[in-house]
Amino acid sequence: YYITQSQDRILGATENAGSQGRTSGTPTTFVNSITVITAELSASATTFNEGESIDFTITATNCENATTLYFSVSGFSLGPNDLEDQATTGDYRTGIVNVQNNTGTFTITAKTDDTVDEAPEKEFLVALRLDGTDGEILDHVYIKLQNVIPEE
Repeated sequence: YYITQSQDRILGATENAGSQGRTSGTPTTFVNSITVITAELSASATTFNEGESIDFTITATNCENATTLYFSVSGFSLGPNDLEDQATTGDYRTGIVNVQNNTGTFTITAKTDDTVDEAPEKEFLVALRLDGTDGEILDHVYIKLQNVIPEE
């Protein structure tokens, strides 16, 4: 805070409005404890085929119950017909995970299509994030999606 002759302002609020303000005083110290959350992301597999799913497990520390973490999926060759949309965001590229007792899980499922893609294998990154689907990355895993060639 700062002191003027007519009023004191503490974090934007006027103290002693309409009367003589303080001309001296003890500074106020605000303490905000910061908890550092760490988390590890692991996958049930690092390669999967169209029509299959991969389960992801989060092991966190210092994470209060009902904390929301986020994940994002990115890969240049990955298209909207490769993965199922996430129920939590309605988007195949992002999702939300609720953490209980320092653990959480989510699943990514590959769509089955009857087409042969140019790339028989697509690599993408699954990132576990803090503070939103574009927030700080806590951990990540690389996954490969293999194209299933339809029988003729």
